[in-house]
Amino acid sequence: MALSIKELDLILEYGKCMKNSKRIKIFRNIMNYSLINIINNENLVRIYPKTIWYFCSSRLPQAGKDTVQNLELLKLCNKGIELLRATRGTLYLQELLTLREQVIQKLMYLQQENGENPATKIFSRGLATARESRGALEALGELTGVSVRRRESCFLYQQQNGRYIGDIIRIRRRMLGMTGEELSRGVCSPVTLRRLENRQKSTQLPIVSRLCRRLGLPSEQEGMELASADPKVYELERRIRRLQLDGAFEQSLRLLEEVKERIDISYSINRQCILLWEATAGYETGRLSREEYISCLQQGLEYTLPLSVLQQSKMQECYLTNMEMKYIYRYSLLACGEEVQEARRRLEPVCRTLRGMEKEGSEQNYLRLYGCFAGYEAVLLQKAGEYRMAEQQTVRLMRHYLQMGRAYNITEPWYVYFESCRLRMMNTAPEEAEREWRKGVGHCLAISRFYRDKAGEKFFVDLLENGPEDKSR
Repeated sequence: MALSIKELDLILEYGKCMKNSKRIKIFRNIMNYSLINIINNENLVRIYPKTIWYFCSSRLPQAGKDTVQNLELLKLCNKGIELLRATRGTLYLQELLTLREQVIQKLMYLQQENGENPATKIFSRGLATARESRGALEALGELTGVSVRRRESCFLYQQQNGRYIGDIIRIRRRMLGMTGEELSRGVCSPVTLRRLENRQKSTQLPIVSRLCRRLGLPSEQEGMELASADPKVYELERRIRRLQLDGAFEQSLRLLEEVKERIDISYSINRQCILLWEATAGYETGRLSREEYISCLQQGLEYTLPLSVLQQSKMQECYLTNMEMKYIYRYSLLACGEEVQEARRRLEPVCRTLRGMEKEGSEQNYLRLYGCFAGYEAVLLQKAGEYRMAEQQTVRLMRHYLQMGRAYNITEPWYVYFESCRLRMMNTAPEEAEREWRKGVGHCLAISRFYRDKAGEKFFVDLLENGPEDKSR
């Protein structure tokens, strides 16, 4: 029997209404079913941590002084926490951390009662880490006004509904200055294209894919930055992104060679993605100069989007891919140097896309992309001295993250928030500004450690040791 995640969630809530023995049996069955039938961690995280919390919180009173049963509960809590850590999830994380702390305290008491102390140091270290992470999550929830606890609530993950492909094609065509006849030539009739753009007719997927390819877009079926039917490619893509975030550029380049063998390198969005990874690794390791890196960024962006598009001040609608946004951001900042206003002018298409998302309420449909857009805009606002606006932007972004149960790179906007607060308060209350800044950086460090973000952890440790960047310089 095949069950959807929504159906499993409803069965889970139904189980809460049963007597304890039946309830525990239902919870255990759902845990086992989820592990066997849900292969993808991104889907598993939508039901498994919640099921573990329901099961363990019902089982804990019955476990009593039975060390074996309590160790089983600790093991389950750890599995749920590890899954949330691997997927950057937040939902039911606070509950599992709290429950894990209760189980550890119980096991420590049982060991002391039995005259055993071999694991006391390990348990104590686990308690300290859990409390540090819980404190940071509570502070984040208080700042954003979003409860980080889901206790006693039936929660179904919000579904991310895709934007209608006809709208994307229409907006992109106009951005590139193409007529309907030019775009449809050799692909479909102009009438078919017009009906697709006006939502009057659905179109065969091969036609949609060819239209998207001509516009420098991934097809409707491709959600990652690389275009490939090979699932191994997507796994490698995630690993490369993670390695580059952690500063392991040499390792990322080795994986990149394997990716090249598996993809169609003639596809413009694939060439664009590969070039960004290679150029960034070269620049960060000193193999490319700043000027060479800027040249690579310009070349990569023009694989799908002419630079002239960035100068179109009268453009009403804008649609950019995640990869294009990364190119525009890096190219604009590097090319403009310290000229923040010029960088903001060049980033106008990105900001326009951001405003469009907010206007139509689609931020949560494109959370990772929206997060990049909003985060980059907040950095520019801070550089321009508009600290209040930067603070509001980062809080809005973090609120979306928590509402969707995703952390992604949440420490980045959080740090921008604390740094903006510090800069704003430096002239009126410097001591308080410094104190709150250090407290905030400590929270960011705790979250980075929890999600095993090595680059973030190193960055925040260095900040705490050396103080704010402007002081250290």
